[in-house]
Amino acid sequence: MCGIVGMISDGKPVSGDIIRSLVAQVNRGKQSSGIISSYKNGGGADFDIRAEGAASDVFKGLNLEEIDQEIGIGHVRYATAGRNLTRDAQPRYVPKPGMVMAHNGQIANYMALRERLEQKRDYKFRTECDVEALLYAFAQNLIDRKQYEAKNIDEYVQEKLFPALRDTMDPQGTFSSIGAYSTVTLLDKRGLLAFKDPNGIRPLTFAKRESDAGLEYVFASETVAIPTWFGFSDHEEMKPGEAIFIDHDMNVYRQEILNHGQKTCIFEAIYFMLAHSRFNGRIVEDIRYDLGIALAMEYRELRDRVDLIVDIPKTPIPTAQALANTWNKQYGGILSNANMRTFQAEEQSQRELDARAKFTYNEDRFRGKRVGVVDDSVVRGTNSKQVIEILYELGAEEVHFFSTFPPYVGICPGGVDVAAENELLIKENTPYNIDVAREKIRATTLNYLSLGNMLDCLGLDESRVCLGCTREQYPFDMTDYKRFKALRDEQRAAVACRVPHS
Repeated sequence: MCGIVGMISDGKPVSGDIIRSLVAQVNRGKQSSGIISSYKNGGGADFDIRAEGAASDVFKGLNLEEIDQEIGIGHVRYATAGRNLTRDAQPRYVPKPGMVMAHNGQIANYMALRERLEQKRDYKFRTECDVEALLYAFAQNLIDRKQYEAKNIDEYVQEKLFPALRDTMDPQGTFSSIGAYSTVTLLDKRGLLAFKDPNGIRPLTFAKRESDAGLEYVFASETVAIPTWFGFSDHEEMKPGEAIFIDHDMNVYRQEILNHGQKTCIFEAIYFMLAHSRFNGRIVEDIRYDLGIALAMEYRELRDRVDLIVDIPKTPIPTAQALANTWNKQYGGILSNANMRTFQAEEQSQRELDARAKFTYNEDRFRGKRVGVVDDSVVRGTNSKQVIEILYELGAEEVHFFSTFPPYVGICPGGVDVAAENELLIKENTPYNIDVAREKIRATTLNYLSLGNMLDCLGLDESRVCLGCTREQYPFDMTDYKRFKALRDEQRAAVACRVPHS
């Protein structure tokens, strides 16, 4: 789960706006950040910064007004592969046919695709980041389509670029990428391309800005990164399998390359997205408020067993407020110390330390109270267990735990870094397993919003969402993913043991 930005203008420098958009998406990853931009009459990487750390740190001290390229892409990373955050930082570049790429998601057939490329086409992989396999696959498909023979930009797009993309998306293709990916790509001396996987799992918004300075187009993982008050308009979520290409003359070409039907990641709106972003046409903050009302209705029998509602901030704040308002209960008592997402830490020991350091507590609120705690989800149970222990230490008599996300029972091959089943708090959505989990985190009751009620709040139904983490029903072939899991387990162990890797 990462954040991407791509931007092109008819003359105005774009790198500064790309960097601002990356900073706005710090919620999507701060392990590494990068930008590559170029001049339209140039190519390659005229401006290139990639390093470990959050965007605000990596790009600190730059004079953004002096970076004057007109086309570029950027990336903030929450790693789901690799051991070296600096080496694996995106975007990535391949000189033949001249392409720069950044993606959000995960390539589920990474191992098989990498082997095919190495063995048959002598590609040298320089990172352990799965975007490199997608980049090389697309590059090879363009080469096989003899993209250099195109006589004009229309022929290039319609007879070379879009067919090569279909080769890349088609599971039956020789060099095809299976999984979840939203992607922005620079094509040397051609233009800016964005595309989504055939299931449209990861978000990608398209917008434009018209001003006295000229016309600009932008793609970003969240709408908060392309705010309307900066002049961007016509925000539009790209469709599954859709590609949009903008040439250097600002002509827009778009086509649904291969649409297998929408399978949106529901974890996006519940956890990852910022409250002021849009999901499925609605403000995420409003969706999360509706989730609180749904919790109040589904668990109305607990209303008289709770004195105080608190949240594990910041994501579920609107949900907890709605639950408190609906039940007419006192609200609040836990504050977040920092912009820290415990879920994204590499090691369990670090996640546990983060969970302790992440919050401060209004001690007087909890003594003798029956507390209702609201969180967006329970995956490993690290946060919930730590918070519940502290509430008991502060004198709470009972702690009732509410999750807006149903039991998280399946690993994610599409960009959420839960690499091993044994990390999950619940392995199967049954009353028995929920009760075992309740005892493990020491909650008085453990209450999950049902999948149906959650989907109603999102304005979606089961046919339009990925059910991998809730039912272990995946929208793409998982055959090769077991090998990727084994590799990821090895990588995580190396990080935990501080094993050096060159």
